[in-house]
Amino acid sequence: MNSREWYALQVYTGKEKWVTAALEERGHDPLLLLYTVVSKWSDRRMQIDRAVFPGYVFCDLDLHRRAAILGMRGVLRVVGRPHAGAP
Repeated sequence: MNSREWYALQVYTGKEKWVTAALEERGHDPLLLLYTVVSKWSDRRMQIDRAVFPGYVFCDLDLHRRAAILGMRGVLRVVGRPHAGAP
């Protein structure tokens, strides 16, 4: 039986891209939804990608191995019930 399901990870706001890259390096399958905004300054414009859900990254993981995820810098918790999460 495959116990891998999708979970929401609460991360530090603004660190979503960094946590996503770190999860990919460790062999996990993260999902970060982004949208593009154009920021205007007096001398230039720049396109910036922002998270649709600031402070959250979704990940397909085995909850029995969540200690490795929770030990990563930038990850605060697995969203859901304590010690169980909510897929």
